[in-house]
Amino acid sequence: MNTLANGNMCKRRKVFSFNSELYKVTGVQKVLMDIHHAVKEDYDAIIVGTVSSGMVDKSHQIFEDEYKQFKNPFMFYDSIVVLHERKFLLLFWILNHIFFQHIKLVYVHHNIFHNHKLMSIMPTTVVSISASCSAFRRILSSRRPRPTLSSLPEQDGHFSESSILFHF
Repeated sequence: MNTLANGNMCKRRKVFSFNSELYKVTGVQKVLMDIHHAVKEDYDAIIVGTVSSGMVDKSHQIFEDEYKQFKNPFMFYDSIVVLHERKFLLLFWILNHIFFQHIKLVYVHHNIFHNHKLMSIMPTTVVSISASCSAFRRILSSRRPRPTLSSLPEQDGHFSESSILFHF
């Protein structure tokens, strides 16, 4: 719960960062942690993985209260899920379209995503991360107001992940 300027309490929206390979350290996990740290001041940010907390690589420096092991797919009800793996897209599509879980899904594709978006079950928000997307670190390091999709420059026809992530 947050306290507003007028003294009223409001519930913070949950943001789940989902990854099944937190036992290793790759660029995917580093981006996951960057996004998690960027949103945890404004949202109730939780990292969800398929491994137990004891198997999570210690170099990620994930605190116990920030991590949940994935056991129940209905834990994501009415939340934002930042997904880093294509293999779980079908699960979240089923949760939204059959079980009406009201999940706002942000899929982070760790490469340039050129086409085939309309030929799949991709969510409406797809973020492309590659060596050509450098705006993310620049935005995270600044303390400017949160950017929107329309306020950031395009690079090679693709927006950076932060421009879409904060456009809820």
